[in-house]
Amino acid sequence: AAITDKKPNVRIAAIETLAQLNADAAVPAIGQALEDKNERVQNKAIWALGHLGNPKAVPFLTQSFLYAKPELQRMAVDALGAIHDESALSALGRALLENKDASIRARAATQLGAQGNAQSFDALRKGLSDPETSVKLAVIHALGAIGLPPVIYMLESALKDANANVVRDAALVLGGIGDPSAIENLKPLL
Repeated sequence: AAITDKKPNVRIAAIETLAQLNADAAVPAIGQALEDKNERVQNKAIWALGHLGNPKAVPFLTQSFLYAKPELQRMAVDALGAIHDESALSALGRALLENKDASIRARAATQLGAQGNAQSFDALRKGLSDPETSVKLAVIHALGAIGLPPVIYMLESALKDANANVVRDAALVLGGIGDPSAIENLKPLL
């Protein structure tokens, strides 16, 4: 009952203890704490769900996109990045493509790149069309972190972007991949 105690510090301590137990059974209790009215409790719950790295936490974390403040949503994106599961990749892809806040979309792209999973390609490819430069740059670097040959073809459009920073970073990422087939894409920039 500590997780529903009247005192926020007690609820936070309960969440920390549940996270240390690292048990599947802790996920629903911690997930319910995301609805707590106290932002520090929500913060600790998001941290704990990411710390657990359990795919059962994904639905709770994605729900936080609907009502949490942007700072907590960014934390939820990072927590999803700590969960190496297809459902987390899907949730990060939706955050990249659907969230209204550009900083959250950019962070989702970064987490997709950190996961290094080719299943992220579709969302990242679509993310290259984002109207915000910061998101495009995050997507370019995420693709570079994954570094598989399809990235070369995905970055062709970025090399034609109106923003010089986008073009520069796309060229740098292509060079960093080290695949000779990228040369043809880079020649027009000379």
